[in-house]
Amino acid sequence: MSLHVASRRLQPKTIAKRYGPEACALDLTSRGEAPWVRFSPFFPLGGIPVPFSPGVESQSVEGIWQGLKVFESSDVDPSKLELTSTKGLKRTVRRFGRVLGHRRGVAGADLLDYRTARFEIYLPAYRWALEHRLQAELAELRGLVESEESVVLLDYETNCDLEDLGKPLSHAGLVKRYLEGDWPSGGEPAPIRYRKGDATRPEGSGPRLLVHVANDRGFWGKGFVLAISKRWREPERRFKAWRKEPAASDPPFELGEVQFVEVEPELWVANLIGQEGIRKSKGVPPVRYEAIRAGLRRVAEFAQDRGASVHMPRIACGLAGGKWDHIEPILRDTLSARGVEVSVYDYSPRGRGPG
Repeated sequence: MSLHVASRRLQPKTIAKRYGPEACALDLTSRGEAPWVRFSPFFPLGGIPVPFSPGVESQSVEGIWQGLKVFESSDVDPSKLELTSTKGLKRTVRRFGRVLGHRRGVAGADLLDYRTARFEIYLPAYRWALEHRLQAELAELRGLVESEESVVLLDYETNCDLEDLGKPLSHAGLVKRYLEGDWPSGGEPAPIRYRKGDATRPEGSGPRLLVHVANDRGFWGKGFVLAISKRWREPERRFKAWRKEPAASDPPFELGEVQFVEVEPELWVANLIGQEGIRKSKGVPPVRYEAIRAGLRRVAEFAQDRGASVHMPRIACGLAGGKWDHIEPILRDTLSARGVEVSVYDYSPRGRGPG
């Protein structure tokens, strides 16, 4: 049982010689067969959020990469975000001149160098596609990896080294790393800081996001939510309405979903549904760790789009019955590894303390 990345240009006999006669080869390029063609960054999966561009979506990952590219004679091209064909996405040096960089968002002022763009634009966009559009295909791929002696992912590019900027990156390599739990980061993970203070008064400057865990019954009356309501009324009002009369912008009211409520300029409260019910059932506490993981992925995307830091109490460790030694690794995987700074508050009425 092994997983490999190889060039699509290899002949079947070469693949058999290199990886074994029973090797299962899957073409993940735009010329592959269904369902594997859907892994191509050119494939129009639809609804992919454009990094650093709140509310802007793209049909494909490649549409984002090409659309945000800036040349000597041409700035961003939002039309690339709308293409539903695998053709016509490329923008070339021959036509537009030297590449100056990638713009940090459709309306951004900053230009990102190639490496930074790879880590802050391409990787988040492709990971979003994997997590929100390709879960069925990934499940099928996992089954093949478990049942076959050798699985070979075919791609035109075979560069799996994120730091090798001389060659285009292999998206098949990213699929392999995702399945192996080895998703790349752009360097050292962002820190998780533990502070003494009041989480409803998040420290620091710039955009900030306050996260708490709510239940899937729509109850709001005990625990940290009381501190939120004491400071702002809108998160409670919006949460209760979400269950009964959701706004058009609200996601489904279910485990793993998140409702973002702006309470002050550049300050949001994230109502994350990560608790099933409000009491133990057959000795099992209501905390649902996988729902929290799914919700924090959404938090990471929201925070990255806005350059926001994330703040929270020790979520899910009160009424939900969770354990912090289960929650902290989830924070590291979903937020810290993606470069999102996290502050965790142990309540102190006197405010800031050591740490």
